[in-house]
Amino acid sequence: TLFWYYLERMESEELKDCHTIEHIQRLLHETEEQEKNLHIELKNMTNNFSDWTSDSPFQALLENTSLVNQIERDLTNVDRSIQHASTLAGTITQNIRDIDICQRRVDECLMIVEDAMSMKSSLKTVNEALENGDLENATTHIKNFIQKSSKTDQTSGIINEDELKKLDKAKHDLVQLARQKLAGALSAEDVNGVVRYACLHPPLGLFDEGSRTLKQFLLDYVQKKIERSLKDFNHRPKSKQIHLSLLEELFDIMSKLIESYESKVTESFGLEMWIGIVLSLKSQCDNQLKNILTKHQQDKMILEKVKETEQITASPNNSNLSIIPIKDIDLLVDSFAIILKNCAIFETYMLTKYEELSEKAGISSQEFIIGAELTKSLKNSCESFISLEIFVMKQNIAKAVLQDKEKPPGEVKDIVVSTVIDDIFFCLRKSSLRSISTIQSIVAVKVLDSIRSVLLKDVLELLKNHVSHAVASTRLVIVANESDETSSFLLSHSWVVVINNIQVSHEFTKKLATTVKEASKQTFVKLVASQQKELTIAVDNIEAASKHFNQLLNQSIRRLLQIKSDQLAFVFQFDQLKDLSYEINEDIFSEYNAHDPFAVALCNRLQMCLTNSKEDLVAEAFDILTRLLVKNLTESLEKEYLNKKFTQLGGLQFDKDIRTITHFFVELCVGSIRDSFARLRLMATLLTIDNPNEAKDIYGNGEDQPLKPQEVLQILSRRVDFSSNQISSLKLSE
Repeated sequence: TLFWYYLERMESEELKDCHTIEHIQRLLHETEEQEKNLHIELKNMTNNFSDWTSDSPFQALLENTSLVNQIERDLTNVDRSIQHASTLAGTITQNIRDIDICQRRVDECLMIVEDAMSMKSSLKTVNEALENGDLENATTHIKNFIQKSSKTDQTSGIINEDELKKLDKAKHDLVQLARQKLAGALSAEDVNGVVRYACLHPPLGLFDEGSRTLKQFLLDYVQKKIERSLKDFNHRPKSKQIHLSLLEELFDIMSKLIESYESKVTESFGLEMWIGIVLSLKSQCDNQLKNILTKHQQDKMILEKVKETEQITASPNNSNLSIIPIKDIDLLVDSFAIILKNCAIFETYMLTKYEELSEKAGISSQEFIIGAELTKSLKNSCESFISLEIFVMKQNIAKAVLQDKEKPPGEVKDIVVSTVIDDIFFCLRKSSLRSISTIQSIVAVKVLDSIRSVLLKDVLELLKNHVSHAVASTRLVIVANESDETSSFLLSHSWVVVINNIQVSHEFTKKLATTVKEASKQTFVKLVASQQKELTIAVDNIEAASKHFNQLLNQSIRRLLQIKSDQLAFVFQFDQLKDLSYEINEDIFSEYNAHDPFAVALCNRLQMCLTNSKEDLVAEAFDILTRLLVKNLTESLEKEYLNKKFTQLGGLQFDKDIRTITHFFVELCVGSIRDSFARLRLMATLLTIDNPNEAKDIYGNGEDQPLKPQEVLQILSRRVDFSSNQISSLKLSE
């Protein structure tokens, strides 16, 4: 069936309608494939002849051999048809090739005619453009004329010699006019004119002349502008921002040249030539930048200030702050910071621009580097800035400390935090952010290291002096309430200020570290690994300095409580506790429930002691004070209770006392404080059990227990109804 289908298809109109080689090749390929399949099918049938049975569908085919012969004749016809189709395909192919050749010749003829017509109209168009002053349009037509004039032999029949000579003369006149206009623009230092007329040169065949002239003009233009600006500034001696203004003008000129003329110059001269101009401008900018930085370094006022700061720093007694007006130096450091910042910004701009152009041109950007001389000048400027910045910072801090000595902590009653702390951290924050704003990582690292040194030496020493002053001049005042039935102690105002100063310094240091970290992250986007590591370490060191203030706070409060231990004992009323018996029966236990003998009164006295302190102290400082006070109280209570004897009811009373005191401090403190009473709570539990053996279940394996086995046995021995044999027979695990 397939055979007859394809045979019919080959004889159909489809074959007759074939006009392309591809169509015929496809039909031939399909027919050949089917022929191969038929041969394979017949071969398989022949090979398997012995296996056929009378029921096989091919039995009829075997019996009728004439049918097989007919198939062979049909295959022969197919071969003949294929040969015919192949011949037809070859004929069509040759015809198509002939048509393609004719088409190309026609296209070439049309192009020649078009070029000839264009050249014929160029003379008129060029003359009209020159009359209208449209040099760009005239140049475009002359460019086309130059490109097509090489085909004169092909267009000689269309354009006569006279017209060609006139076009050649128009080209010559336009070249002279472009040179004349460019010379005039150069003389007038007209940047727009120079760029415009220089860009006419490449289309006129003057690429090298135009590029060389344009490049040299741009370099001279930048230099002359800066020299004129410097000359103008010299006539204004009162200007303190001369170098900053020069720098800003230099960057403004450079950026405007690059952004304004990049597109036009690239279109006329090509991208690689523009990259060369940018590199030359960058080199010129580096040279001018080096000169400005050097002159800034050698400025008389700056030299005097640096020299004076060095003298003050080297002096053994540098407390005479009137020698140098710090305000003037502070303003000088501000301008210094802006200069360094602008340098970094412009270097980043030039690098980004060069990388962008290099990527477009497909060339390497590795040759873009900062010159050695500029690097040296920039380094010197950074070192000068660092010296001045650190000096200003330390002098401002010293001034604040000097004012603080005139009014020690606590003398101004309405102030609970000394103004010196605010002043110091304002100076530190200003110096850190100003150093980061320079976008010079070496400057930021050096200043941040100096800030850490100031925190750990100057500020910490100041706070230690505050503590010493409070210890020497302040006493815990013992006062009686109106009924004179209880007493309490109050923190003096000087101690309140001292503790707050330390805690606020701790918080300000952490905030300073956070501020510096965020500012650094936003400012220093691209740093090499070594620079990033140095900066990270400097920031982390400031954050680590906060721990020293926290340690000083704990030490100071411990010292306060230690010095006033006698007054604390009076507040705790341990004498009253010593007279209190816990060997009680039910009657006394009921009486204690009706009239608490110790815990409630202790809480009332503590409330009176701590009320004012809670109002005046910073929350975190009050929390630390309270925790240390609790530690002192629990240790003292433990000693007192271990000297007493208990009945089981006495143990219940003791448990009630501890719960009352714990609840008081839980309500008073912000964080959890129950762990501070863990030993006393376990003592109370042990003193309320029915027999010593229950201690095993309570104590368990001793893991995470606040008491040691020996201490448990000691506490059980305080029960008057437990025998020593029962207690000694207990085996508690450690």
